[in-house]
Amino acid sequence: MSLNGANASETVSTLPDVGIRTVSYEEISQGIEVLCQQISASPDGWVPDAVVAVVRGGLVPATHVCHYFERPMYFIYNDVLLDRLDHHRRILIVDEINDTGGAFHRIRSQIFNQPPNDQLDVRYAVLYTRHSTSFNADYYLDFEPYYLSDATWQNFPWERP
Repeated sequence: MSLNGANASETVSTLPDVGIRTVSYEEISQGIEVLCQQISASPDGWVPDAVVAVVRGGLVPATHVCHYFERPMYFIYNDVLLDRLDHHRRILIVDEINDTGGAFHRIRSQIFNQPPNDQLDVRYAVLYTRHSTSFNADYYLDFEPYYLSDATWQNFPWERP
């Protein structure tokens, strides 16, 4: 859902804060399986040549995705692509959560809008999405518990409580 120019971080901060929610690996695995099936069912038959993990949170979901599609995995850290994508043209960027959309906006504008990247077919996938994000990922789960309607902090298993 687009905010049509509204400041996403301000919008997230005005959502009802209902605390912290602990996310289980089982929930993550189930969500990633559905997300991968969604990608596989792309109407245009699109499948990635390579998977790019947004480090840190995107590492676990991207690892699952690259195993599902049997594709190599590359990395973005602090908005810097750490690897050369070589001959890969269809690139899937994966992160665990799309809160405000800021990370995906920066990745798209700073990394994948520059030549020679204009020859790439880049798509974005995310496991958890806030309904107030300013960035519409190509692939996301639009049902609970993955589609977030409030500001509850999602505490992932790889984070410190």
